[in-house]
Amino acid sequence: MGIVGYIHRYAVSHSKILNVIDVGCSTGIATKAAQECLKKHGTEIKTIGIDNSSGIKQNAIKNLDHFEELSVVSSGLAKYTDKADVVICANVANAFYKMFTARDTAKIIKSCVKFLKKDGILITDAPDAEHTPGISRLKWQCVNLCPKRDLNYKFSTWRRSSAYRRI
Repeated sequence: MGIVGYIHRYAVSHSKILNVIDVGCSTGIATKAAQECLKKHGTEIKTIGIDNSSGIKQNAIKNLDHFEELSVVSSGLAKYTDKADVVICANVANAFYKMFTARDTAKIIKSCVKFLKKDGILITDAPDAEHTPGISRLKWQCVNLCPKRDLNYKFSTWRRSSAYRRI
């Protein structure tokens, strides 16, 4: 369920085609799989991936509707301000939290927030994103869009993610 579940539940009460930005998308294979799964359930998404890792561009272009080879804090991404229904900021925020500081995580999350439409949602697995320094000035409402997963399922790669709605 995870991220696909969040997006599907959000889509039920929103526009037919959602704009989804995946920050730190890598090759975009997970976003492509989510797009295909959601389409089977009647939810269309337009995917935009953002990543500045080397050597992924060719595959990312194949898997996403659009790809930007830039850092999330790049001024070249200003064109996406207020354009996304959903922003996925999962692995990149979590990696920053582990490798750097909470301040770096806050910078990434703040950059991702700029992409959201007013009622859009940010999906992240950054630990305690709502308590990250610098986030308190943002207006957030933590939303429970995803049902709890079966804890007995042995082969899951699920990580705890949270969705935050911009209000």
